[in-house]
Amino acid sequence: MRNQCHSLPKSRSVGKITLLLMTWAPGLAADPAIEQATHACVAGATGPGALAACEVQARSAWEALLDQRRNALLARLPNGSRAEFAAAQTAWEAFRDREFRLIDATFAQRTDGLGAPLAAGAKTELLRQRVHQLTVHLSNLPATGVR
Repeated sequence: MRNQCHSLPKSRSVGKITLLLMTWAPGLAADPAIEQATHACVAGATGPGALAACEVQARSAWEALLDQRRNALLARLPNGSRAEFAAAQTAWEAFRDREFRLIDATFAQRTDGLGAPLAAGAKTELLRQRVHQLTVHLSNLPATGVR
C-alpha cells in the first residue's frame, strides 16, 4: 500500500487514505453518529493534515463512548466480576498507551507524508475495537440490575 500511495497523485492518495480510514476493520459494530461525522469530515478533508484532524476528532468521540460503555459495564457486572474487569481495563489501558507510542514511532518513518493521518486512524481504530469489545460484554448482561 505504501508504494502505491507514494506513486499516486495527491488527490488519489487522499482518496485511498479516506477509504483505508473508513474501512479499517469491516464487521465491527459501528456507532452511526460517530461514523457519519467522521465520514463527513473525511469527505471534506483536503490533505493529510485535515485527515489527521478528522481522526483526532473521531478518536475523541470514541473515547467518550468508551467511557460510557465502561461505566455501563461496571454498573451491570455482578459484584464478583468488577475487580476482574477493572484489572482487564487497566491492562488494556497500559497496552493502549504502549501501542500509541509504537504507532507514533513506526508511522513517523513513512516518507510519503501520510504518516500522521494513518497513525491517527490506527489509534482511532484501537479505541473503536475496545468499544466493540465492551459492547459485546454488555450485550451478554441483563439490561438492569446486578446479580
